[in-house]
Amino acid sequence: MTETPPENFSDWRRLAWLLVLGLVLRLVLLTLIFTVGGENWAHYLSTSDAGSYLKFARVIYTGAPPASLTFYDSRVFPGWPLGYGWLLWLLPAPAAALSAFILTAAAVPALLYLLTRRFAVALALVWLPPAWLLATVHPIAEAFYLFTGLSALLAWQRGRLELAGFAAGLMCATKPYGIFLTLPLALACARSQGRWSAVRLARFAWPIFIVGILCAIINLRLYGDVLHQFHVYAAPLAQLNLAGVDAFAGTSGHWSGPFTALLTTPWRTPVPAWKIIYIYAHVVALFVLLALPAWRCWRARSHDALTLVLLGWLALNGAAIVCGGPYWGFHSFDRYFVWACPAALALNADLVEKHPRWHATAAVISILLTLFAVHNHHA
Repeated sequence: MTETPPENFSDWRRLAWLLVLGLVLRLVLLTLIFTVGGENWAHYLSTSDAGSYLKFARVIYTGAPPASLTFYDSRVFPGWPLGYGWLLWLLPAPAAALSAFILTAAAVPALLYLLTRRFAVALALVWLPPAWLLATVHPIAEAFYLFTGLSALLAWQRGRLELAGFAAGLMCATKPYGIFLTLPLALACARSQGRWSAVRLARFAWPIFIVGILCAIINLRLYGDVLHQFHVYAAPLAQLNLAGVDAFAGTSGHWSGPFTALLTTPWRTPVPAWKIIYIYAHVVALFVLLALPAWRCWRARSHDALTLVLLGWLALNGAAIVCGGPYWGFHSFDRYFVWACPAALALNADLVEKHPRWHATAAVISILLTLFAVHNHHA
């Protein structure tokens, strides 16, 4: 995979199409959610992760008291609130959240196109997989997470290692799973034209440490604990007031043995048949989308640096998510899958481009599944 800047009107037109499609699709879905679904902003911005991120942003940027954060709210990491909270100085909370997550979600496919020059691949990321579309009609962190990750890759590809490090640092500050892109990207920065360079690695690494120090200061001031979020996730699930965790009483942590949560959760708690099929389909897709490019790389014995970085990202993220903890490891597997979805699509570009007629069908299925999930969540 190689990258060059947009050179002609066709390139710019494709970028514009990706941005417009991403914006329009999410605005239409939000319109349906708020009109047909009867949703309202007060409820929409106060539920689940959305409410926790907004409270965190208010504490950082508007002087809201740290006591306004419940134990459950304090589990979220600073990256996304830092990324959009400054808009609270300019706009009401609904408009600030709407502007930030819609714009970053629309920009992600455009960044993937700039990185790979594969329009069909970038187009697929406008609406696939359904969990990505679902996450990006909510003011939560997935869009910013992938925006920072792809920005890091693009900056590295253009030789701007400090900017790549800053973006990678923000990615890790948004979700620690960002380390699974940061590590292979650090190796790629350290090695150029067959030679290892400590200077290049240092240029990439120092902005990451700056972001890390900023997050540590925020945690110390709010909680008196640099690793507060990790300690929250390590606490017994009952303390987080999550529905459906009675079967996991006494258990804690975000991790378990490989496939443990995926295999045991449907037996320990009531799970609808459709969700079992839906989650296990993602497990199969993960292994297929990882195995195909890994096999090609092994047969070819050598590949360009971008392919290897993306393969490392997908493999490390995949290894981590099959070891998800006793609650999230099953119920959130589709969401975890999204965290390396650009790599999965880019590495399987030939497969995506082989059947262009299925794009419309896939978009319709993804939209319907998104509306179904929103309805069930807010019913």
